[in-house]
Amino acid sequence: MQRSFMKMVEMRWAFAAFGAALLRLRRDRRGVTVIEYGIIAIIITLAIFGGLSRIGSELTVPFNQVSSEL
Repeated sequence: MQRSFMKMVEMRWAFAAFGAALLRLRRDRRGVTVIEYGIIAIIITLAIFGGLSRIGSELTVPFNQVSSEL
């Protein structure tokens, strides 16, 4: 009986520690800021690649004309 009581106390302590860790993570806002900056960087990168690929496809025809005339 004493052994099961000790296991119950250990489990309650483990759940309490887990809950405290979750609260600390929820209150810590530094990780959220890093994630937001990462998302902004990804969006900017995608916009740059999208713009460059469009410009590249539009410049293909003039460069091909110049190379064929040479």
